[in-house]
Amino acid sequence: MKRAFLITILLFFYLIAPVQSKPRQRTALVIGNSTYKAGALDNPVNDANDMAVRLKKLGFEVILKLNVNKREMKDAVRLFDTKLRDKKGVGLFYYAGHGMQIKGENYLIPINATIKTSYDAVDESLNAGYVLDAMEASGNELSIIILDACRDNPFAQSLRSSKRGLAKMNAATGSIIAYATAPGNTAADGIGRNGLYTKHLLININKPNLSIEEVFKNVRIGVTKESNKLQTPWEESSLMGNFQFLVPSESTVITEKSSIIKTTTKMLTASSNHRAAAINLRTTGKILSENDIKVMLIQHGFYDKRRNQNGKGIDNQYEVQIKNSTIVVYDATTGLTWQKGGAPTAMTLEKAQQYVKDMNVKKFAGFDDWRLPTVEEALSLMEKQPQNKFHISPEFEYKINFIWTADRTKNGRIWMAYFYDGMVDLEHEKFNARVKLVR
Repeated sequence: MKRAFLITILLFFYLIAPVQSKPRQRTALVIGNSTYKAGALDNPVNDANDMAVRLKKLGFEVILKLNVNKREMKDAVRLFDTKLRDKKGVGLFYYAGHGMQIKGENYLIPINATIKTSYDAVDESLNAGYVLDAMEASGNELSIIILDACRDNPFAQSLRSSKRGLAKMNAATGSIIAYATAPGNTAADGIGRNGLYTKHLLININKPNLSIEEVFKNVRIGVTKESNKLQTPWEESSLMGNFQFLVPSESTVITEKSSIIKTTTKMLTASSNHRAAAINLRTTGKILSENDIKVMLIQHGFYDKRRNQNGKGIDNQYEVQIKNSTIVVYDATTGLTWQKGGAPTAMTLEKAQQYVKDMNVKKFAGFDDWRLPTVEEALSLMEKQPQNKFHISPEFEYKINFIWTADRTKNGRIWMAYFYDGMVDLEHEKFNARVKLVR
């Protein structure tokens, strides 16, 4: 009775609620520069690629430019400006690479820049103010500028008029400027796939129902903690409205009564936080045949280009956590906790099993129940990327292409997950593969 009453109340408010206005158009320009003549960087191209992928998933039309010169950077800004003028809405500019300040002005450095004097920097680089002016002149409703560009760089060392890091910039009305670290300080390039700042940014823009202010606050907390307070992100804001990167999709207006009741009932019975919480992945290895694998792939919707080409995977909800001073990745969808990076080298199955024992003896991240994942668990990590390549999510480490699992066949061959190609395949015990622990 109470349930029926609740459904009636929800239906009443659902039916009388006004139709939501059309979402604002979202346009982004993403630039990543890594291959500098002097001071090459490991992360910016990865950062830009990952940011572009994530923004597309969040509804942005993305202009992506990698390892570009000054002319290419300016042309990209002009194209960005044209699209903003046409669409209005939300504009986002993201830059990862070398940046520097000279006499209070910030400059974003192209890969081919030759800088020996301060006027070289002015002439050879792109003034960040040029981007801000273009976004302001376009008349879009909201502007987001993200500068992961304060890595200490070789150009600044010989210039008397330059200072560490970037300078403060005035945020025009309706805009927010986010820096990877506080003005005058430098940021970490990162030891993994992503720079420290962008790593936390990728995580937090993918969390639902967070205001943009909450996103950057979470990033600041995460970066400050992980860097032991050596790096503190910073924002300048003059926002006048509200913005969320990820808003759970709302049902379109349904006029048919039966459809509304069905939708509302589903809303009542589904988990509000974890849409895929019902997934129950195995926790122990089994002997699996070719047919067993195919059934498992189809059951969970996992993709394997040989056995289930129509699979789409599951909707993971990753959260980077620090356990006993060690970074791990928790997946709220499956309830599994994963080793973030994995074993440092590829190894045989025998050595992999010994690695598991050693890590449990050491109580890695404070736990002693780590193990090899099953095929199902390993494939739950797989995410589709451009060019139909499949990878482990950015919250992990893309460089791990294939890992051991706990599953095998009757003849003793081991099932493996190949993330790069989106496959499940068999290898013998002497094969060298990577190890990623799970619990």
